[in-house]
Amino acid sequence: MLCSYSEASRFLGWKSRATLYRLRRDGWLKDYEETIEGKRYLDMKPSGKDSLARHCMGVLAYRSTNIEIIDFDPDEYLNELAKQIAASPKPA
Repeated sequence: MLCSYSEASRFLGWKSRATLYRLRRDGWLKDYEETIEGKRYLDMKPSGKDSLARHCMGVLAYRSTNIEIIDFDPDEYLNELAKQIAASPKPA
């Protein structure tokens, strides 16, 4: 699941993109970043790697910060969204 920096920061429970931009600047997001038509996106759960949330938890714990991170799992999110859509009433 690809997200803009704004979307990713919201899914991680942050009010600002600043932490993600700092992580990018310091080289921690190279394996998670993709560029499409000149715009940068973050892969929330790249194949064969930890989710972006878990990666950030590890990096920020290493840096000894007090930033709280939601352990966002894109697969769970999409499954839950699909269930909500399936359960919603169909227009007549």
